[in-house]
Amino acid sequence: MRLAPGDESALRESFVRNYLIRRSGYALLMLFLASTAIFFLLHATPGTPYDRMLAEFNTMGKKAPPDSHMGRLYELMGMNRPIYERYGAWLKAVAAGDLGVTWAISAREKVSSVVLAHLPYTLLLMLSATLFALIAAVPVGLYSALHPYSDGDMTLTLLSFF
Repeated sequence: MRLAPGDESALRESFVRNYLIRRSGYALLMLFLASTAIFFLLHATPGTPYDRMLAEFNTMGKKAPPDSHMGRLYELMGMNRPIYERYGAWLKAVAAGDLGVTWAISAREKVSSVVLAHLPYTLLLMLSATLFALIAAVPVGLYSALHPYSDGDMTLTLLSFF
């Protein structure tokens, strides 16, 4: 079967589009599965955020708030609802871009603002690590390409796995 001259590029474009759609779907599925697993694993740990806050008050030598206040906080965190309701609410909020508030770093600070505050440092670390990897990998790759199956090539290949 012969293709017309214009059909080949249309076929290639269709293949690339389908490939990108399929890979995007896999990425979304993996993101969903990973976030679901993390959510349920965090909720499977012993204790609740409420218990951790009480322990933190005790270790810092501060007087814990009255039980009525902690009970209200427990409700505010949604810990009185079943896990499937908490998961549904969390998933809906995350889909809307609301990552919630942090209780560990500072009281009631938005998680997204904490993430954004640390983003420049994260990007700097990623860039530095990538540059370091390239600076190390290019000479090793060149040596291995110029001296295939030599003792040096085998040693560098073995070390590259670490």
